[in-house]
Amino acid sequence: MRFLIKIILTGLLVGFHFFGISAQTTITLVDSKTSEPVSFAHVCFESMDKSVMQNLIADEKGLVTFEHNIPFQLAVTAIGYTTLIDTIPRSGSYTLKMEYSSFDMEGVVVTAQYSPQKADKSIYNVAVIDNRKIRQKGAVNLSQALNNELGIRISNDAALGSSMSLQGLSGEHVKILIDGVPVIGRMNGNIDLSQINMYNVDHIEVVEGPMSVVYGSNALAGAVNIITKENTRGKYSAWANSHLESVGVYNFDLGGAANFGRHSVSLTGSRNFFAGFSDPDTSRSKQWKPKLQYNLDGYYKYTGERFGIKADLRYFDETIQNKGPLLPPYHEKAFDTWYYTNRLSEKIQADYRISEGRMMDLVFSHSWYTRVKHTYFKDLTTLEEVMLKGESDNDTTTFTSYLVRATFTDEQISDKMSYQLGTDINLENGEGRRIQDGSQYIGDYAAFASLKYEPSASFSFQPGLRYGYNTKYNSPLVPSLNIRYQPSAGAHILRASYARGFRAPSLKELYLYFVDINHNLRGNPDLQAEYSHNFNLSWDHNRMKNTNRYTFQAGLFYNSINNRITLALDSATLYSYINVDWHRTAGGKLNFKYALHPRFTFQVGLFQVARQSVLGEGDNSSTPWRLSTDVTSSTTYNWMSRNIRFLISYKYTGRQPQFYSNAEGEIEEGFIEGFHMLDASVTKSWMNERFILGIGANNLFNYTNIESSGLTTGAHSGGAGSYPVGWGRSWFVSLRFNFQKF
Repeated sequence: MRFLIKIILTGLLVGFHFFGISAQTTITLVDSKTSEPVSFAHVCFESMDKSVMQNLIADEKGLVTFEHNIPFQLAVTAIGYTTLIDTIPRSGSYTLKMEYSSFDMEGVVVTAQYSPQKADKSIYNVAVIDNRKIRQKGAVNLSQALNNELGIRISNDAALGSSMSLQGLSGEHVKILIDGVPVIGRMNGNIDLSQINMYNVDHIEVVEGPMSVVYGSNALAGAVNIITKENTRGKYSAWANSHLESVGVYNFDLGGAANFGRHSVSLTGSRNFFAGFSDPDTSRSKQWKPKLQYNLDGYYKYTGERFGIKADLRYFDETIQNKGPLLPPYHEKAFDTWYYTNRLSEKIQADYRISEGRMMDLVFSHSWYTRVKHTYFKDLTTLEEVMLKGESDNDTTTFTSYLVRATFTDEQISDKMSYQLGTDINLENGEGRRIQDGSQYIGDYAAFASLKYEPSASFSFQPGLRYGYNTKYNSPLVPSLNIRYQPSAGAHILRASYARGFRAPSLKELYLYFVDINHNLRGNPDLQAEYSHNFNLSWDHNRMKNTNRYTFQAGLFYNSINNRITLALDSATLYSYINVDWHRTAGGKLNFKYALHPRFTFQVGLFQVARQSVLGEGDNSSTPWRLSTDVTSSTTYNWMSRNIRFLISYKYTGRQPQFYSNAEGEIEEGFIEGFHMLDASVTKSWMNERFILGIGANNLFNYTNIESSGLTTGAHSGGAGSYPVGWGRSWFVSLRFNFQKF
C-alpha cells in the first residue's frame, strides 16, 4: 500500500512539473537595519533562460506574491536602497534584506551628462526635486516647486507671472528646459514659471554653475531641466488629480499611458483656474490677475535593442483677464484687457547605440509662441463691449524657434577617458506690430566638445570648449573646466568649475515694444552682448551611522558679467533695455540635513549673495557690495504604519537691493524688503498609493505685499511702493488616483 502511495505521489509531482503547474512564492522585503518593511519597491523577475519576465510592486507591508515552477533571478529597486539582485531556486517563502544607501537618495540625473548616472557621481553640482516632494508640497507649477529651495529666489509680477534667480543672477541667465528642450516665450527677459505645470513631472534637476559650453546662451548661472514622466514598467497606467485652494484655485488633470512591447504611448491633459486676488479685495480689478490655463501633452516612443526614437508634443493655452477699475463719475464703465498666450512644442529625439559605450543622439524641436492682446471699453449697465483701435490696445506677437542638437558620446576610448562631440543650432524668429520692422530673426550655430579624464577612481576632470556663430553678434570661444574629487572612503566630494559665458540679447530685448496697463518697455537694437566669467567650488560630506544619515554641503561662487543687460528709464514713463558696464555677484551657501531612516528628516540652510554694479566711469561709478541673506528649513515625518507623511517648510528671503532711474533719469539704489514664508502639509495614501489625499496651508504668515523702493514690479516706476510676494494665507486639498497594470 505504501509503495502504491509513493508511486502516485511521485507521478503527481512529475506531472506537475511536466505540465507546468505553478507553485506560489512569497517574498517579504525588509530593511536590513530596522527589519521594517520596504514598501512599494519595484521587483523584476526573470527566468534563468531569459524567456520569462515579470514586473511587480511590493505592497505597503513589503510583500510580493507570484507563481512559478522554475528557478529565477530577481532585481529589487527602491528609493534610498542599494539595488538587490538574488536568485530564488524554488517556490516558498523568503525574506530578503535591503541595504539602506546614504548616497542613493538623489536618484538618477540626465542633464548635461554623458549618460544617466547617480547625482552624487555627476561631475556637476545637481540638485534633484522628486515627484514625491513636489506632490507633498502641493506645488502646481514650477514657481511653487522651487520657491523654498536654497539658493533660488522667486520674483513675482502680478501680470507677467513668476521668475527666478540662481546664484544672484536673474532668469535670463538661467536655462529653463523641458526634457532638454529650451522653453521659449520670455516676457521681460524671464520665463513665466507659473505657466509650467507640474502635473506630469517625474522630477526636476537644478544644475548650479555655468553650463555655457553645453547649452550656450542663457546658462551662465545654471540650468533647470524638468523631466516628465514615462510609463517604463507597467503595461498600462491611468491617473487623475484634483487640487483646490481657498484663494480660488481649481485644478484638474488626467492622463494615461500604455506599453505594447517595444512601443509606448501617453496622453495627458489639465485645466487650471485661478480667480484672482487683491489685498484688499476690490471685487473687480485684481492685483493678481484671474487666469485660465489648459495643458495637453502626448508622446510616442519606440525602444529597440540599439535604436530608440521618441516623438512628443506639448500644447499650452492661457487666458488672463485684466479687468480695469470703474471710471468716474458714475462708475459704470471700465477698460478691460484680455491676454491670450499659446505655446506649442514638438520634439523628435532619436538615439543609436553604435556599440557598448558609444552613442549617437539627435534632437529636433520646433516651438511656437504667440501672445495676443485685446482691449475693450465696457459698459456695465448694458454689458456692451467695444474693442479699442489704438496701437497699444491690441496686438499679436509671435515667436518661432527651431532647435537641432546632435551629440556623439564615446565612453570606451579607454578605461580612464571618455569624450563627447556635439552641434547645437538655435534659430528664432519674431513677428508682430510691436517688433521693429514687423519681423526680426536671430540665429546661433555652435559646435562643442568635452573630454572627461579619470586618472583614478577618486579624481576626474572635464574640460570643454564651445565655438559658435551668431547672426548678429561675434561669439567668442567659450571654455570650461569641471573637476570632481572623492577620496576612496567616499564620505567627501569636492567639485570645482570655471566657465566663460556669452549671451546675445534676445529678440524681445532688441526689438519688442511692450505696453500694457502696468508696463511700458521698449527694446534697444543697439544693445551689446554680455560676456562673463564664473567660478564655483562646492563640498559635500555624507556620514552614515546605523540608521542615521548626516549630510553637510558648502559652496562658493563668483560671477562677473560685462555689458549686463538691464532696464533703465528712457523718458518720463518709458523704460528701455541698456547695458551696465559691469556686474558682479559673489556668495556661498551652507546646508545641513539629518535623516533618521526611514521616518524623519530635518534640513536647514543658509545662502548669502553680494552684488556690485559698475554703472560708468569715474570714482562714483561703482556701487557698494550689497549683501542678501536667505534661510531655509524643512522637516518631514513619515508615519509608516498609517501611510501618512508630514511636511513643514520655512524660508526667509532677505532684503535685496535694486537699481532704478528717478524722474531726472539718474540711477539710484532701492531695495525690496525681506519676508518669511511658512508652509505645512499632510498626505495620506491607501491601497499601495493608488489613492493619495493631501491637505495643507501655504503662506501661514499671510504675506501679500512688502515694502519696496525704486523699481516696483508691475508698476515700473521710481519711488516708494510695494512689491507683491503672495496671495496671503491659503488652504488646499488635493486628491490623486493612480492605477497601473503590470
